Amino acid sequence: MTSTPDASWPTPGTSVHRDGPAAVRAARRPPPAWAATIFSLNLATWSDDPSVAAVAGPDETAELAERLERRVNDRSTGVIGWWMRQLVCAAVVG
Repeated sequence: MTSTPDASWPTPGTSVHRDGPAAVRAARRPPPAWAATIFSLNLATWSDDPSVAAVAGPDETAELAERLERRVNDRSTGVIGWWMRQLVCAAVVG
């Protein structure tokens, strides 16, 4: 990659690959603790939303919150893989 948004990107554990002049792929293998923390925050925010209640009852939501809480200190590696791809498109005028 020729430029980065700031000195902290990509973070350790991230691999970045160019797929051509306008496409970039990034792969991340975070520890389960990071994912559990992110998902716990999302669940706390969304758990009372009617769209969540339509697919998961309070008992199921509480069980998921407990399971995530048990993983917030899990430092194992190679368990989770996240991938992101970005593509830049430009209009041709004229």
